[in-house]
Amino acid sequence: MTCNLCGHPNEVGPEYFAPTDPSGIRVDRAQRPELTLGTCEFLVPKEYWSKPPVPMRYLFVLDTSAESCSRGFLQGVCDGVLAALYGDDLTIPDEDEDEDDEEEVEQQPSKLPPGARVGFITFDREMHFYNVSALLSSPQQLVMSDLEDPFAAISPEHLFVDPAECKSNIVKLLKQTPQMFYNIKHAEPALLPILQAALATLNDTGGKIICSLGSLPTYGPGKLFVRDKGTTTTEDSDQHKALLKTEYVGFKKLQADLVKAGAGIDFFLAAPAGGYLDIASIGYIAEKTGGETYYYPNWSYPRDTLRLRKELEHNVQREQGFASLMKVRCSNGLQVAHYSGNFTQHTFGADLELASITQETGMSVTFSYDGKLDSKQDAHFQSALLYTTSTGQRRVRCSNIVARVSESARDAMRFVDQDAVLSIMAKESVAKVGDRSLKDIRQALQDKTVEILAGYRKHSSGGHASGQLVLPEGLKEFAMYSLGLLKSRAIKGGREPTDRRIQEARMLKGMGPAETSLYLYPRMLAVHNLEPGEGFADDTGHLKMPAAIRTSFACIEEGG
Repeated sequence: MTCNLCGHPNEVGPEYFAPTDPSGIRVDRAQRPELTLGTCEFLVPKEYWSKPPVPMRYLFVLDTSAESCSRGFLQGVCDGVLAALYGDDLTIPDEDEDEDDEEEVEQQPSKLPPGARVGFITFDREMHFYNVSALLSSPQQLVMSDLEDPFAAISPEHLFVDPAECKSNIVKLLKQTPQMFYNIKHAEPALLPILQAALATLNDTGGKIICSLGSLPTYGPGKLFVRDKGTTTTEDSDQHKALLKTEYVGFKKLQADLVKAGAGIDFFLAAPAGGYLDIASIGYIAEKTGGETYYYPNWSYPRDTLRLRKELEHNVQREQGFASLMKVRCSNGLQVAHYSGNFTQHTFGADLELASITQETGMSVTFSYDGKLDSKQDAHFQSALLYTTSTGQRRVRCSNIVARVSESARDAMRFVDQDAVLSIMAKESVAKVGDRSLKDIRQALQDKTVEILAGYRKHSSGGHASGQLVLPEGLKEFAMYSLGLLKSRAIKGGREPTDRRIQEARMLKGMGPAETSLYLYPRMLAVHNLEPGEGFADDTGHLKMPAAIRTSFACIEEGG
């Protein structure tokens, strides 16, 4: 069998042999998905295991400091975790319910994949580990106050439990936690030692950490300081650029250890009083492990609890994996030029490492010519993602694309994907935030937009008047989207809190093409002239929404 990428013939095992029909096509082609589908997955042998694969371990690390408790953020997180584990419609057992009712509720399945386990840690100035085993009548708490040399106070075998079997104790813990810490006023939480202890519980298996934080962690080793005091006079000063990067060695080392262990992390951060959280440092860990950072500026309870709950549900219940490696290949005449996204890559050309990957993870890859392409042959591209599923299977997902080679630039522009081009430009632009001045980033984006449109005007649109504006059919809205990117919080001019700016930049780096386009140019919904059935569920249970309209002044009605 000849490889499409390198053209080298490879011998395959005799079990892969199959006769061909009169047209030269294998008779078993329909039974082999790799021969008919662009994307398929294979279970891999032990040679591809870095450690024995197990189902996902979810570790919830909850901030119980004074700010988180008094502002209702801890209450919102606990309610959201309950909804994520057991859904909205399950009855939560109260302490005064009889044992028969509790046993009936415990037997109901959780929303997590089969075999998945959950564990719980709370923290302020100390770490609190919880044993919620079904063998106990109530949750058991172990307190560790040693922040200089943190370790797991409970073995992973007792910390991580089946959420369906141990539902009664999990529900008790999450319902009691806000009241338990309400009168314990530790204003300054620690963070780095807590995450180091959390990593110790996942070192042998990998998994996912979901951490909430309601104030700047200013206690213990790795404590952070208020770097952004609002005194920077210009967005392009060296002082402002330093605020958009992390300078703490401890956070960088922790990120490297998390990637090595195959443990990703997602942060849920709230600034109840609109205060500074140093997301540039905290979110760096999530960025480099392939995770996400959810930010709630000016958090208010109960106004923002519904959003927090829904995002926690989606974060936990969506399709995801961990301990991932990714490689992109292309056929002769092309080579990979650049990767953009939230991942770790030690050297260019090395595999991309993602401790956490989800159904929404997005990244961009650009290619360059390193030789002459033959227009009589196709160009081939392949990405191979090696990862562990949430059910504990080690798989490789191969995605293949074939493209026709043309000597005409007009053919290439005819089939250009506007969302893909915009996504690449957005990721490459925001990746420079913190390294280059925002003014230079915006100017480079404008120059690139003009270069693309001017190149098409010069080489592919003959027959039009010299002063006429000519846009490619596939890029008619490209300038509009570019303007939306220029006005986004990540790179726009003017004063902008550094937390908001770096959060938006990292969010754009992890978005897919369709999501990026909708973010940069959102649609409007007219709520002043709804039809009777709009805003309610239809016969299939889906919410019936009004038609979206363009975000344009021409589409706005007076009095609407």
